Amino acid sequence: MAGIAPPERIGVEIEDVDVSRLVAGGASPRGMAMLMRAARTRAWLEGRGFLTPDDIRAVFSATVGHRVFFNAAYELRRDEIAPALLAGVLNHIPAP
Repeated sequence: MAGIAPPERIGVEIEDVDVSRLVAGGASPRGMAMLMRAARTRAWLEGRGFLTPDDIRAVFSATVGHRVFFNAAYELRRDEIAPALLAGVLNHIPAP
């Protein structure tokens, strides 16, 4: 995806994983729209009409995790790697 930094360029590291070869494809614009919809729903359920960074963090893994495509060498370890990758991304990108 143009304009999106690969995980290794923002400093994400996962034990026993070559992060530079991990991701074959990322979430599409539709996936990001679903992330925002899920975050807005969380805010609404908490009685707010606005989003916070915590809303995004709360739904990020569940919304984006299955929309990231791994190279075949890592796909069988998805349940182990995906949470580590998504946590690494969230931890390396500052909230506004």
